[in-house]
This record gives sequence, structure tokens and C-alpha cells, in this order.
Amino acid sequence: MSGEPNAPLLGTSRLPTPEKLIALMDMDGAQGNEREELGAQGVADLLCVDTAQGLEPSLVQQRVKAYGSNLIKRKEPSTFMEILQGNLQDLIVWLILGAAVMAMIVDAFEGEELWWAAGFTTMCTVVGVIIFSTAFEYLRGRQFIRLMENVESFNVVVLRGGKMLTLRSQSVVVGDVVLLETGDVPPGDGLLIGTGDLELDESTLTGEAEYIAKNQFEDNTIFAGTTVRSGSGRMLVVCTGDMTHAGKNNSLGDEEEEEKSGLEARLEDMAEAIGYWAFVAGTAFFFITLIEFLILAAAGLWEHDLHSTKDYFSVLFDLFVAALLVLIMGIPEGLPVAISLNLVLGAKEMEKENVLVKKPNKGEIMGTVTTVCTDKTGTLTTGNMAVVAIDVCGLHFADILKLKEVVPKQVAEHIKLNLALNSTARISTTSHPLSEDSESGSNTERALLRILATMFLEDFNSIRSTNTIEWSVPFSSTRKISSIVVDLLGHSTVYSKGAPEVLLQLCTTQLDASGKVVPFSDAQKKTMLHVADSKGMRSIAIATRRLPKSFDIAQAPAGSPLQAGLPEGSPENELSFVGILCLQDPLRPEVAGAVAHCATAGVNVIMVTGDSLSTAQAVALGCGLLDRSRGDTVMQGPEFRGLVVSKDAQSSDDSNSISINQEAFDKIWPSLRVLARSSPVDKYLLVK
Repeated sequence: MSGEPNAPLLGTSRLPTPEKLIALMDMDGAQGNEREELGAQGVADLLCVDTAQGLEPSLVQQRVKAYGSNLIKRKEPSTFMEILQGNLQDLIVWLILGAAVMAMIVDAFEGEELWWAAGFTTMCTVVGVIIFSTAFEYLRGRQFIRLMENVESFNVVVLRGGKMLTLRSQSVVVGDVVLLETGDVPPGDGLLIGTGDLELDESTLTGEAEYIAKNQFEDNTIFAGTTVRSGSGRMLVVCTGDMTHAGKNNSLGDEEEEEKSGLEARLEDMAEAIGYWAFVAGTAFFFITLIEFLILAAAGLWEHDLHSTKDYFSVLFDLFVAALLVLIMGIPEGLPVAISLNLVLGAKEMEKENVLVKKPNKGEIMGTVTTVCTDKTGTLTTGNMAVVAIDVCGLHFADILKLKEVVPKQVAEHIKLNLALNSTARISTTSHPLSEDSESGSNTERALLRILATMFLEDFNSIRSTNTIEWSVPFSSTRKISSIVVDLLGHSTVYSKGAPEVLLQLCTTQLDASGKVVPFSDAQKKTMLHVADSKGMRSIAIATRRLPKSFDIAQAPAGSPLQAGLPEGSPENELSFVGILCLQDPLRPEVAGAVAHCATAGVNVIMVTGDSLSTAQAVALGCGLLDRSRGDTVMQGPEFRGLVVSKDAQSSDDSNSISINQEAFDKIWPSLRVLARSSPVDKYLLVK
């Protein structure tokens, strides 16, 4: 599309259709070629946006009209009257109400002074409990909606009309230019513009645990619901709300018909049985007594004289009333009241355990479950990375507090300076408190800073304020390491840290247990790589190098953004390997006990995570969820889909129409304990 990018629009006819934008942001479709041909600037022109100034504020409402707001539409909660109507469809309720009406009729015919009292009281009690249960369910539904809105609402920095504005994520529209930094969540699907370099965690969409590099030269697509793990840049928003991949994933299962709980099904069966047998008993009673009456009347043995037809009808009516009383006595009028009150009170108790029950009549399901599917991060684990082991100078420390007592002082100093200076992350400390929102950096970087206080009893802020960085090259997904050069007492010293498979190749020596520099063979490098891989944890290698006096750091070339150790003459060479830090998201202390209780109760627990298989297995073994001796199995998302979904359905974009091979599925799930690298579709298929 040609013309000025920010040319004024009189309507929305010049804008591409929502279907066109959805196709452009397709993760795997053929439209990816068109997206690459257009480029980020071409898409900006298509959306009539000047990427240097951002969207004009006067066009915001036009974009809302053309593409809708940035809200993912959820299934509308039922109204109060809809919930009430559903609760009134319970057969046993109508049996009780009918019995109450018949009781009033009988008492009225018998001339009772308060003929209405008993039946009316029963009706008021049943209706009152139904209204109370309906109100509880109605309020919980609204509470759930508000909870989801709060979770999905966050602040974003947007460029509009040349001004930086802080807005809520729901206010973002198609064509907005959003600034992203480490820790941010993109508010929509879009493209990276400019020279930004990001690393995104897309496990919520793809199930891939590895962070994905985003830059203008390779993959520049950004999707809502992912997380920026490192870097900064600007994003052109192309899709919002239900147009995004997150919006489409949210619609999975919306059309599924709601099944009745076990209690509801059993109560319905019992109501039908009560109604049937009460009717049978009442009818049998009426005909048996009728036959008895006719026999006695014919023999002249009836206790009252029968002089007229009116006398006969009077007796027949009395027999009919007695039969009605038999029918009424067979209906347990207190049952719905007792059940409803117990379910509501149970839901309140579960709320104290941080379990939000939207529908009280579904709460009993938790007492009948045989399988529980759970996430890993933040559910089984704390959600915060922590250093749990260190291999340094050829020594292994499972208790990191003992490291400072054993390793030489100069080695401990290298570790301390590397972690504190070779990072841009910030965390709250005793001397420099920060709010949780003000902390920055990835979970890994923040975990490395936290052990400074744990192991060395020092604040990273004081270390940074007393040292000067002479040269640096930041971490990127292509380099996989970061490096700095620091002036230490007149000696320029290199500190590098990052992925072991990259950093070890730049090392020619290592520090031994006495702190001396010794040769580092290829065999030793392979051993250290095996150690890092075998632990099933995230590993960070650290290395150092004292530059010779002849090395002029002022003349050192800038580090290559594409490959560590380049260009020639970079200080990132001939490094001395110091050690490897192993990080893990620790298990919550109560998880192992909870898993054991589930096993005792006969409840299977399946961990479903987007993380790697090795990490997932390590967590499962740690909490007792996985036991190979009893035949437990682990599986990855792609393998799971390949086994339970037909080949034709695997390529379908309509997840609701995917059919499952139930026979294959039934062979998998009883022994399945870990489903790693799982996508939202995998999770949907598992619970569908």
C-alpha cells in the first residue's frame, strides 16, 4: 500500500480486514511469506501508522470500531434468572412443591383451621434455599469474571502522537506502538520494529521451553501472552483481543456442553425413583383399600351406614386422601434443603483454601476425582528461580553456604564480582528496598543476585557503586553469554557468564581447588557439559581472565552481537573456567505431602508443563509424582498429539472439531505422569 503512513482517514475502508491481519500473524501459515515480503514497515504502512510518532490519538476510536477493543471475550456468565431457572428444573424440588400443595388441599378439605401452614412453610423453605444458592452462584460467577479481568489487565507504555503514555493493556488498539522491556507481557500480536533485540518465552503458546530470539533480521513476530525475558524494543500491534492467538486459544472448549456432576445425576435418578415408587405406593394403597371397602360394603360389614350415593363418594374421597398422604410421606422434603446448604457451606470452606467454586452444585466433584492435571511453574514450584548447587574449581557444593568456607578467597571474589557486575537486573535488598513491580531482569538473573546476600552477605548495589566497567557486551539469544571488563587495582579483568556449551568453548584454562590457573582439556570440558545436562536444571557457567598489561581495552573491538568471542581481538577469549551454577525453581514445601496424600486416596496427578522434558522429570521426581518402578510414563506434547489425534485433525485450525482416538487415549492416561513441552491445545485435549 502506498502513500503517507500517517495520512488522515475519513473512514475504515482503507484499513485491512481483521481476517487479513489474523492471516498475516499466522504462526505457521502461508501468509508468513507475505508478512516477510511486506516487512514491519510495510505492515505499518498497511495500518497507516507512522512508527516514529505512533498512532494518532484521534484515530483510536476508529481502530476500536474497525477491530474491537483489546479484550478477550469470555463466555457470558449466566444471569440471576437463568441460574434460578436452572435450579428450579430439579425434579425432586417439584415433587416436594407438589406434595406441599396436595397437603394444603387435604388439610383444607378436612377443615383444619391452619390448613395452609405446613404446606406453605415447606414451600417457603425450599424456595428460600433455592434463591440463596442461586445468589451464591451468581455472585461467585461475577467474582470469577472480575478476577480474570484483573489478571489480564496490566500497564503498558505506548507511543501515541509522539508522546509516551502509560495505559492499561485493554486500551491498546491495532496500530499502536508499544515499548517492551525485560519482564513485560505484549498486549497483543504484532511485529518488532526498529533495531530492538528481544528474547521471548513463548511456552504458553508453543510448549517450547527455550527462549526465542526476536530481531528485525530473523523472526520479528511477537504474540500476546508471552513474556519478554531479556532485551528491549518497540512493537507494532497488529492483532488485539479475540484476533490474537491467545484469544483463539481461550475459546477452546467454550462450546462444550456442561455435563452433570455425579451428585446431580444421582439426585435426578433418585427423584425419578422416588416419584415413581411413591406414585406406585399411593396407587396400590388406594386400590387395595378400595377393594377392601367394596368387599366389606357388599357384606354389610362396613363400620358406617351407607344410605346413599353421597356416602359412597365420601368414603372414596377419604381413601383418595389417604393414598395422597402415602405419596406425600414418600417424598423427603428436607433433602434439597440439606444438600443445598451443605454445598454452599462447603464452597465457603473451600474458599478459605483459595479455591473459588463458581457453582456450589459442582463442588462435590472434588470429592470424586480420580485424576488431577496441574501446571508446574508457580503451582508445584514457587515460581522463583534459586541457585541450588554450584560446581566450582572441581568441587561440588549442594549446600552453597559452604562454598565460601572452602574455595580460595580470590575465587570467591571472582564469583561475587561476576554475578554483581555482569548483570543489569535489580532486586530488592535490605539497604535498597524495591517494590516487586520495580524489580527487573529475568528470574535467572535475579536468582544470581540473591545468592550474593545469601553466600557473601553483600549488597550488589554497593559492589556496582565501587567498580567501573570498561567494556561490555550484553547477553543475547544468539551469543548466549554476556561479558564485561572491570578495572581491578590497575588490572583489566574479564568476567563472562552464560550458556555452558558456548562459554566452555572460549575457555583454555580453569581455576583449580587452590585458585591456580591450570590447563583445561577438551575431555574436561565434555565432562562439565555432561554435569550441566544431567542435573535437569538450568545451568549458568562463569569464567574470568586477567588481561595482559599490553592489552589496551580502549582499543578493544565492540563485541559481536551474533557470536561470542568475535571479532578477532575480543577480550572474550582465552578465558579461565571458574564453575557452573545450577538453578531450579524450588518445589513448594507442601507439594510432596499433597502428592503423597493424592496417591493414598487413589488420585492420579499429571503434571502438564511447557518446560523441557528433563526439567519436568526432575521436578516430578523431586515431589514424588514420578515413580518408574510402578510403570509411570512421561511424554512430550507433539508425541501425545501424534498418538491421540488423527493425522488429518492434527493440521486442523479448529481445535473444537478435533476428534480424539479414545482407545489410544485410554491406553496413555492411566500411567501418564508428566506431559512436557505441552501447548494449550495439548492441555485441552488431555482434559476434554
